[in-house]
Amino acid sequence: MNEIDPRLLLLSHSSRTTLHRCPRKYQLQKIASTPHTKEDNVTLAFGTVVGLGIQCLLENKSLPTTIMEMLLAWKLPDLYEEEEKTKKSFFFAIFAVQQFSAIHNSSLADYELAYFNGKPAVELSFRIALPDGFKYRGFVDVVLRHKFTGKLLVLEVKTTGARVVTEASYKNSGQALGYSLILDAIAPHESEYEVWYLVYMSSTQQYEILPFRKHYSDRAFWIQELLMDVQRIQYYERSGRYPSYGESCYDFFRVCSFYSNCQMSTALLELPY
Repeated sequence: MNEIDPRLLLLSHSSRTTLHRCPRKYQLQKIASTPHTKEDNVTLAFGTVVGLGIQCLLENKSLPTTIMEMLLAWKLPDLYEEEEKTKKSFFFAIFAVQQFSAIHNSSLADYELAYFNGKPAVELSFRIALPDGFKYRGFVDVVLRHKFTGKLLVLEVKTTGARVVTEASYKNSGQALGYSLILDAIAPHESEYEVWYLVYMSSTQQYEILPFRKHYSDRAFWIQELLMDVQRIQYYERSGRYPSYGESCYDFFRVCSFYSNCQMSTALLELPY
């Protein structure tokens, strides 16, 4: 087996999700040029600045300061670019952050921002070294601490264009299990922790809170699954082929960005490392 392209060794929650849905798309997303549509760009920018704005308010920054930081994080050249159907734009993002203030003062009133090594527990990153050079990297949006019990709460901020969200979309997601690595450092004697998915539905401009309790013992099974994904990629490399699954050619209400050239030789699509 030839040496695996280093780009294929870097795993994350989103890339693992792609690997499970379509291995060929996982391969091409890592090593080939991926075209982005206007909707993709607005969606990404919207989610980024909403998450940032919520973090700023949790750090007790003023609204004007929060909006300025959101403005600086808006990466699109056109400040007025908008996805009308799902109500995503910079100004809709400001409205979403303003709405979060009500949740901050009600459901989260008994929580305060946790601190780690003297810094606010916001956008904490972690990395797991796996066999044969593989690595898994993740980020925790926000860690809060209950003002009276001291219990930790992970707040995971999500945005969606859907009008309805269900707990089945998040309950068994492996994303939150890696967070125990961060919490081990902040509170090493805890055996469980809570994760709240704070989901903003841009189409209805409403928030939904989905709370789940996680146990540190669940992490062992999650790590086993990570190792299985490593073995899967190694098998594809030995076989010289990443299979493409046709049921993923049309996913999330859009055609895959590699639909027109997926069957081409990888050598013609690959960008130099």
